[in-house]
Amino acid sequence: MKSVIESELNRVEERLFDVLEKDGISPSDAVAAMHVELDVICEKGRPSDDFLMRPGYFAGLAGIGMVRYMAEHEPDNPEAIRILCAVSEAVGFVAGLNEVMQIIKDSTGCETLSDAFLRAQDSAVKALASKAADARHTENREIAARIQAWYAENHHRYRSMDQAAEAVVKLEPVAWRTARNHIGAAAKKLRSARKE
Repeated sequence: MKSVIESELNRVEERLFDVLEKDGISPSDAVAAMHVELDVICEKGRPSDDFLMRPGYFAGLAGIGMVRYMAEHEPDNPEAIRILCAVSEAVGFVAGLNEVMQIIKDSTGCETLSDAFLRAQDSAVKALASKAADARHTENREIAARIQAWYAENHHRYRSMDQAAEAVVKLEPVAWRTARNHIGAAAKKLRSARKE
């Protein structure tokens, strides 16, 4: 059982060291930082305020040390396998998180996950606001389309666009200026259609 644990432990440790190096941390610096932090935890009962190592790295390094100790001194302790499984999960989580962060950085240009979330949130809020505005203006667009269609059919009955706007005010629930704007747009379309 000891050889199986050590073999798996070596595989997990190698993966953790790869993850550390991809993150720009040398394994020896990480181990040294972990030992300093373990001393602080033993002394204070909690991590130091300036501890910069990610929890996944710390859990991986501390767990690997614990399992190595158990494999050497308590080879029949079943807890070694449970700790090894948990360490493997922590290392896998950190590796996956680093991969996700790199994908986010490459695709969005954001340096941190919180920046990416803020950008996504801004985008979602804008999309929602745009959809809400579209829903609010649907009726206005329908009225504008009706006015323009009416003017296309009835423009010959009126001497000016102003007179046509006065007639539209009686047909649609709009102000004269709004009616005149829609009629102006319809008249422009009619002029361009004649030129073609």
